[in-house]
Amino acid sequence: MADSLPPDSIEVVFVQLVQTSKSAFQTGTYTDILNSGNLHLIDNFDLRSEITSYHEALNDLELIEDYTYNYFSTYNMTYALNTFDFMSQEQPDIAILQDREFTNILVGYFSMIGQRMNAYKKIRRKCTYFKGVIKEYQNI
Repeated sequence: MADSLPPDSIEVVFVQLVQTSKSAFQTGTYTDILNSGNLHLIDNFDLRSEITSYHEALNDLELIEDYTYNYFSTYNMTYALNTFDFMSQEQPDIAILQDREFTNILVGYFSMIGQRMNAYKKIRRKCTYFKGVIKEYQNI
């Protein structure tokens, strides 16, 4: 099957391997309240608990993003820079698909992306729930 892959597909894989990003979450207000010891001023226990839970989920997501970014920097970019001529945009040989290092990096990368997507789904569920808790609190 690898022998039938068009050369431009290899380029698509390389482009994916060298693209990554990290999100920046705005948590200044929470951090200020937490550091000042004033979290207790929120008298609704469910709201206070959900605020804490939401920020713990954000911390988990940041950890996964940092790990993914470090994996990307350490393995993907190093391999891509040593293997692909970005200046000439010359296509790598299709035989690269049989290279153990390439396949390990590719599998690791997509595993990291899967973990990252699951973390984003979790934080989205948290956001939706948190929004409901805030609306309930506003109606009290």
